[in-house]
Amino acid sequence: MLQELQGHVVHHARPDSREVQLGKTQRGQPMVLYRGFAYYGTRKAKRGYHHWYCVSRNFGRCRANIYTTQDLRITNVFDLHTHGPPSFYRNSRGEFVKVRQDRYP
Repeated sequence: MLQELQGHVVHHARPDSREVQLGKTQRGQPMVLYRGFAYYGTRKAKRGYHHWYCVSRNFGRCRANIYTTQDLRITNVFDLHTHGPPSFYRNSRGEFVKVRQDRYP
């Protein structure tokens, strides 16, 4: 089901949970990657769901977020990002590390 809400797109879907990668930041905070975008800060929502926010929420004012179940199945997606997907890799400790792009050519 696709629903429009105040100019934003909210998906009520159950995509394959393999699309979600769970890991941690270098500071030890939980983080997930979903469709190339990173989300942090799991806050337990009603009925045991977890609320994840885009990592650009504070700096880029991006309001994208997702809700998952305990086993990382997506229940709701608000994926209208204000930026392109950042690049991440996993280091030897399994942490997600953002690939920095040069700001000056």
